[in-house]
Parts: sequence; C-alpha cells; structure tokens
Amino acid sequence: PVNEYFNTGFLPGLYPTLFPYGMGGVENQYQQVRVTYAKHLRYFLSYHAYRFEMNTAFIFITFNILQRRTACAKVRILVSRPYFTSQSGEINQLTSAEIKLALNQIESSSYDYQSNPRLATLIKQLKTVSGSVMRSNQSRSNYRVELHSQIFFSGLPNIFITINPSDLHHPLAMKFAGVDLNILIIYY
Repeated sequence: PVNEYFNTGFLPGLYPTLFPYGMGGVENQYQQVRVTYAKHLRYFLSYHAYRFEMNTAFIFITFNILQRRTACAKVRILVSRPYFTSQSGEINQLTSAEIKLALNQIESSSYDYQSNPRLATLIKQLKTVSGSVMRSNQSRSNYRVELHSQIFFSGLPNIFITINPSDLHHPLAMKFAGVDLNILIIYY
C-alpha cells in the first residue's frame, strides 16, 4: 500500500499519462500557498486539455479518496469530543449476534431503535459521520431536512424551478452513453 496523504508522487505515479513529467501532484508541502485536495481536483477537472475529465478512472479514484478523507476528518472530530469516551464503552460491549439480529430486523423493516440502546448509539454515530460524506444516504437526508426547514420557515414557494445544465452534448455523458467521438475535433 502507498500512502496517499501528503504524497505528491501518488497521482503522478498512478496516472503517468495524465502527468507526463511526473510532477504536479496534489498537496505539495513546498508550495508557498497551500491548496486543498478538493480545490486541486477541481482545477484538474477544469483543465483546458480535458485529459483529466476524460479519464473516468481518475475521477472515480480521486472522488473515492476525497470521500474517505472527509469521513476520516469527521471521525477525528467526533472522537475528540468528551462524550465519545462514554459512548465508545457502550459500543464496545456490542456482540456480533446483536448486530446480526438488528441487521435482519432492519431488512424486514421491523427494527425498533429503542430495543437496544447500545446499537442505537452506534447507529447515531454512524449517521453523524456519514452525513458529511458526499452522496451518502444520510447526506441526502440532511439536505431533505434542510429543505423542509426552509419551507417551514419561509412557507411553500409559489413556483419551484430546477435548472440543470444540458448533459446531452457533454463529452463525459456521451462517453458513458457509448458514443464514439473524437474530442480534438469538437474542441479545436
């Protein structure tokens, strides 16, 4: 395993075709201005040559790394809280039989969160962590609660419009749809 934290050679080593000179990786400690991992990825994906945008494996891997870093940062904050020490003792007392029983009950939609307070504590902590991870079920639930609270505060909107950019002609969407196209002809 290769360390992906503060390793400027990680992405250039993983994708030599995207970084032909072996330089330009993220989180260079010798830069005068610190650039976050997310901002650096945003720059790569908006690069004018479209080489990062067209490499779907690069997008998948870097998004995965970004999600894991977000989750780890959230867990670090959660563990540093004073109430976590008492809750960690409760979570450590859980047995695998209790967790299997709860999973079976959750699948059959008959689980009662009040039946096992230790398991309820674990689920609460998991929801807290997963709420900050992009595209997770809990983050969607958090957005839904935010929307409902906005409606409660401001009232229902008279008109509700969702504006999405057209993805019919986007090169990445066309590639996923199986269209064989030459990007150089389109953009140059």
